Amino acid sequence: MCGSSNGLPFLRDDVCVSELLTQLWARVRAQLESARSQLTNPDDEALFLYEDLLSHNELGLALDALADVAFEQRAPGEVWQMLGGAIEAMQLEPDDSVHGGAVQKVLEQLAAAHDWRGLQRLLNEWDPIGVRPDLGGPDDEYSCLYVPLVDRLHAEAPVAEIAEFLRAEPSDHFGLDPAYSRPEVFAGRLVEWYASGAPA
Repeated sequence: MCGSSNGLPFLRDDVCVSELLTQLWARVRAQLESARSQLTNPDDEALFLYEDLLSHNELGLALDALADVAFEQRAPGEVWQMLGGAIEAMQLEPDDSVHGGAVQKVLEQLAAAHDWRGLQRLLNEWDPIGVRPDLGGPDDEYSCLYVPLVDRLHAEAPVAEIAEFLRAEPSDHFGLDPAYSRPEVFAGRLVEWYASGAPA
């Protein structure tokens, strides 16, 4: 049986390893196939590489190939949001030595969308690690938060759940004490912003 420690799964035997991997693969595969189905041309011959990689369970490389086709097709925002979900599930980062280019491409497309620009603005104003005013940090300093936050907002997660994520993330990702950034207050602001139509 699988359990968890500090929110992370711990493995008790080979059966559990297989179970967790199967669940992850199924989730990512579903996200990739959902993204493919919403392409401007889901039957594009250029998808042959994606299909081959997916058939061999090379999910990271399949994402790379699908992102390339989506970019060429000028795919709608729903495609990029699905790809963003797959990136989050696989815990890929822009500095990944293999998939970093695809991750960056997806994040750039998401950031160009109306609600993502607004989210970027709010995160930069919140600035939990304090790099914006004094150091002039990059506009996409908090890009790792875009997908998980929009997913939670879209699912109408309660303020408390979003606040818990915002409390954990500065500690886990940036190694900082989140207390001073008042995540509960910012979570409430995010929910109000999203409910008002997610203005840029």
